[in-house]
Amino acid sequence: IIDLIGESQLVQKRYGTYFDDGNPGNDPDFITNQVNDSQLEELSIGRLERDQQGTGNKFNYNYWAAPVTIQGQPNNSPYTINSVLRDGKFTNAFPLPTVNWIGGYNGSPSPLSLARFWLYTYGNKVANTYLQWDPITENTPVNVGLGYTMKGSGSVTAPAAGTQNYVFTGKPNNANITIPISTGRDALVGNPYSSAIDAHAFINQNGPSGTNSINGSLYFWDHYQQSATHILASYEGGYAVRNLGGGLNAVTPPVTVDGYVVLGGTGSKIPGRYVPVAQGFFVTSGGSDGLVTFNNSQRVFQIETNDNTPNGSSFFRYNDGGSSKDKPQQSNNSSEDNIKRIRIKFKTPDGALRPLLLAFVPNGLATDGVDYGYDAPNYDAFPNDLSWLVNNKPYVIQGVGDFDKTKQYPLSMLLTKNGNVEIELTDLENFDTPINVYVYDALLGTYTKINQSKFQMSLDANNYSNRFFIAFKQGNGTLSVEDKVAQNIIVNYLSSTNEIYIKTINSIDIRQVYLINMLGQTIKSWNATNLPLTNDEIRIPVSKISEGNYILKVETSMGTVNKKVIIKF
Repeated sequence: IIDLIGESQLVQKRYGTYFDDGNPGNDPDFITNQVNDSQLEELSIGRLERDQQGTGNKFNYNYWAAPVTIQGQPNNSPYTINSVLRDGKFTNAFPLPTVNWIGGYNGSPSPLSLARFWLYTYGNKVANTYLQWDPITENTPVNVGLGYTMKGSGSVTAPAAGTQNYVFTGKPNNANITIPISTGRDALVGNPYSSAIDAHAFINQNGPSGTNSINGSLYFWDHYQQSATHILASYEGGYAVRNLGGGLNAVTPPVTVDGYVVLGGTGSKIPGRYVPVAQGFFVTSGGSDGLVTFNNSQRVFQIETNDNTPNGSSFFRYNDGGSSKDKPQQSNNSSEDNIKRIRIKFKTPDGALRPLLLAFVPNGLATDGVDYGYDAPNYDAFPNDLSWLVNNKPYVIQGVGDFDKTKQYPLSMLLTKNGNVEIELTDLENFDTPINVYVYDALLGTYTKINQSKFQMSLDANNYSNRFFIAFKQGNGTLSVEDKVAQNIIVNYLSSTNEIYIKTINSIDIRQVYLINMLGQTIKSWNATNLPLTNDEIRIPVSKISEGNYILKVETSMGTVNKKVIIKF
């Protein structure tokens, strides 16, 4: 029996053989040989035990993947959850207490009882389709490497607040493990080993230079601990994302249909580089049909941390109690420090919070276009949202080349509800010197610095693509012609008379006025011959124009200026 206590891990690597080829210059040589099929088929009479903690909330999902198969079976054989999962309350007990599987919706911590209703897999199914989930029971065979869902027991006290301890027991999985995936499909897979795996190695080996089976990003379900309902429409959670550019916490959805509001901001965890034991995650197919592949070269020893460090390892459960293993661990890998990152957060009119990550990757590994492993598509379907716009498609992580303050990166803003929006800078990582970050409004021609304050604007429902950009400078610092004109023109909406009021100073000649909606469409225009000008003042009746936010474009003898007006009766 190998009992992996605490953060102990069993790391199995490839076998190696020393040999002497008679050449002193090559003495000795080392050859690594992949484990062969006959070795894989050896039967084991022993077993491994490995603890892992999941959510204690009986309303919340964790995504799991068993690190063992059934004792005495060939390596990497299909298993049943009932055969490998045990109650982890008394880890020194022999035999380990079994899990009591029950009907209904609600688990119970004592004795440990779990509702089989919440057991599902998602193996090679149509991408992002809720009805594709396959219900299973505790006795359904599950292929090694495939993930499954399971809700908590209702435990709130042990071994740490909000968690439930389980023990996986059986024969440890080893060497090559594959899960099929076809074009246009998703798969819930998971770390199938009794050690952590390196997400970067996994992504690279399943990319264009390897199996070409996935799109280069891993998606981790983060079910927020306050959730207290089994009703899907009221779930509070989202998918955190990890790729070679970094990790990104999950979105906070809007207020639920029953009025529930998430406390404490967005998703609690940013996925680190290392995927812990038994952690399940989603992958999406790459350029062709293929196999999602796990192998021993991806395996590392990395204990779990709870500090959101880039090189960390964190199981996606909620834990507000903390423990000795939650202390930050020093990583020997410093490659993360070479990537500069900008993190922003978008607040929608309905209160959702969307985090976005822009990663500046050195050595030409990423470009402004779509790059495998550095750009993560936005797969959440929210009616109000913000994404990076890359090749006219939405992304939540965008990897680009070295930082260049002259560049601007377009955003895609989707609104189905009128109201206020906010864009906030939440973090700058690995910049040697401070930088300025702006939201550039291409319609108004304005730059709003967001280093200390948020960008805020009231917008109508619509799709705003290529209007807003993240930028790092706002011109050459001199007063532009537009600014000079703006200093000499006053524009207001007079609600008492339903008129647009324009007053010019220093005898500026106004040649044309356009009323433009927030999509850039001209709603009304007036030229010099039909503008009601009196003593350098213009009053334009707009009582027959719909309420909303507009841009007033004023062309003058000195130049053009844009002003925002809000028409409200």
